[in-house]
Amino acid sequence: LDLIRVWMSFSTPTYLRDRTGKHGIPRFQYLQALVTEFQESQDADEKEKVACHLANFAYDPINYGWFRQLNVIDLFLDLLTEDSDRLVEFGLAGICNCCCDPENQAVIMEQDGVSLLVGALDRVCPDSLASALAALIMMQSDKLRAELNRQGAAGRVQRLLQGKPPAGVGNLARLFLETYPPAPG
Repeated sequence: LDLIRVWMSFSTPTYLRDRTGKHGIPRFQYLQALVTEFQESQDADEKEKVACHLANFAYDPINYGWFRQLNVIDLFLDLLTEDSDRLVEFGLAGICNCCCDPENQAVIMEQDGVSLLVGALDRVCPDSLASALAALIMMQSDKLRAELNRQGAAGRVQRLLQGKPPAGVGNLARLFLETYPPAPG
């Protein structure tokens, strides 16, 4: 129980204020600066670094409101259409890290994120596959189930398993099929 209290203290405004100090940049402004840097940068390596930072901030629920305000979830979804495997990987990681929140799920669903996540099931990078599968598993809902059936996601996951993926991806793929069994017929 004490460990839970310690962990939860990391996600409080008081903790952030204390950690930032008098002369530090408040979290919202820092996230805003990262988004601006990503949008304005022409350097591929710099874009990857910023996308990675944003994906790492996506784990903390205290950032979710700011993410929605700054359209970071939209940015993650946009990354899934990039040619760079690394940008796709960081976009998937960011979505996976923040998709357990119902409001974030709504943004993902409204922006056709399910199609993008299903499309990511054809990727070869194990981390990308794991993030896509985990995100879809965590977003469990009847609306999502219907969309996954419409897009034939279970068939893609079955084909993925036939290719003998790494153990972690295989375990997530089996969990996906338990969560969303193939539609009969």
